[in-house]
Amino acid sequence: MERIGTGPDVYSYNQMIKGFDGSIGKAYKLFEEMGIDSDVISYNALINGFCKSDRVNDAVHLYEEMQSNGLSPMRQLSN
Repeated sequence: MERIGTGPDVYSYNQMIKGFDGSIGKAYKLFEEMGIDSDVISYNALINGFCKSDRVNDAVHLYEEMQSNGLSPMRQLSN
């Protein structure tokens, strides 16, 4: 995308984060390096990944971060 003068948008990042299923460390690194405002979908994907990886404390921390950034959690966090 950068070759044509545009970078990925939040939708593109969300799809890449979801694509790292099974590699939550890589997904979280991408999330931290996004360079754009994440949305509730970004957080949802990562919270799910942390839970699936038995990293519940990380999931709770991210959930609290999401709320502190003014985002309301979705009714259902699993997909």
